[in-house]
Amino acid sequence: MEQNVFTTGGINYWVCPANVVTAKVECWGGSGGGAANNSTSNTYGKGGGGGGAYTRFNVTVVPSTNYWLNVGNGGAGGVNNNHGVVGNKSDFNNNQVYANGGTNGSRAGTGGAGGTVATANYDARYAGGAGAAGQTEGLGGGGGAGAGNSNTGASASGQTGGATANNGGKGGNGGTYAQNGNVGENAGGGGGGAGRNNGGAARQGGAGYKGMVILTYSKSYNQNCAGALAATGTIGRNTGKTLSGIFASSGVMTRQIQLYRSSAGVFSPTGIVLKKTSKSLAGSLTSAGSLNAQVVIVKAIAGILQFSGSISKYTKKIFTGQLNAAGSLVRKTSKGLSGAFTMTGILAHKAGKALAGILTAAGTLSTHSQFYMSLTGVLTFFSTLWKTLSGMVSGTGDYTRLWIIGKWLEKNGR
Repeated sequence: MEQNVFTTGGINYWVCPANVVTAKVECWGGSGGGAANNSTSNTYGKGGGGGGAYTRFNVTVVPSTNYWLNVGNGGAGGVNNNHGVVGNKSDFNNNQVYANGGTNGSRAGTGGAGGTVATANYDARYAGGAGAAGQTEGLGGGGGAGAGNSNTGASASGQTGGATANNGGKGGNGGTYAQNGNVGENAGGGGGGAGRNNGGAARQGGAGYKGMVILTYSKSYNQNCAGALAATGTIGRNTGKTLSGIFASSGVMTRQIQLYRSSAGVFSPTGIVLKKTSKSLAGSLTSAGSLNAQVVIVKAIAGILQFSGSISKYTKKIFTGQLNAAGSLVRKTSKGLSGAFTMTGILAHKAGKALAGILTAAGTLSTHSQFYMSLTGVLTFFSTLWKTLSGMVSGTGDYTRLWIIGKWLEKNGR
């Protein structure tokens, strides 16, 4: 995963990298500023600003496109007995994803509301915390906390600003007697209200903190590879469509490793392929490791498929080349085989339908090893086979019964 964090208030730009098609967008709105008092006597403190809201949503993006985003500025603290300023919303791609800013603290002493949740149906939406009202004993109200990525922002309590949680900013504390309100902290923390004054200079409200935008994404190699794609670590999801060169991995491919169209070169994992390899292979597939879930050759193989590890589920449809497995093929190999199939390990379940070439197994064909239609070549085996075989049968191992041309043959091929 890669991540870009935007904290500069105002307009920013992000150029989508190559091979990135989706991005997780997280927005925190800017927070409201606390209110100020004047130089004359007051009996109460001023209200704190509200914290910014949070929104998260996965969006489709286009490589090399320049995307516009805005980091909402926090509202300024009030001066000369004025209200604080409302915080600005943050958004991505002209409001495709947005989070609202917190409202301002009031000179009348009322705390600002937290930023409201977005109306769109995003993956996650949390409101900012509310600012506290000014206190009658002269303390300013604390600012509300910015929302976290999994929680509503904490509201201020009296003079104390709302506490931070899960990347939401802390609210600034309200000012004490004849003191300014404190500024909010980090993403979306509201500013504290000014304490009361009794003559002397006017006291200001604390400024709200600006919001933030975070983009998180991973690169997907899902188009064409005409050369060599090499991985010594982990490939996490899809590798799709045409491969005409060499695909080599000494690490682990963990989910849907799919060759959707064709490979005219070599597919060589020395680690583990956990799910699907599908559709046409015109070259060679070599694995020194294990293909241990749905290893699916859905259409044609005109080259060589070689394993020294284990194939644990499907290899199906037409195979016109050579399949060599020194390990175990433990479930289904179905439909046509018109080349040479050589096993030195175990073929444990069904090998089905037409075989027009040669099947040699020096290991064990152990459960329902079935050729449903015909064999026009040579079958050399080590166990029980069912149904019609029209080619040459050579039993050099331990088999019990073999159904050939309507008859049961006992041991030694008679």
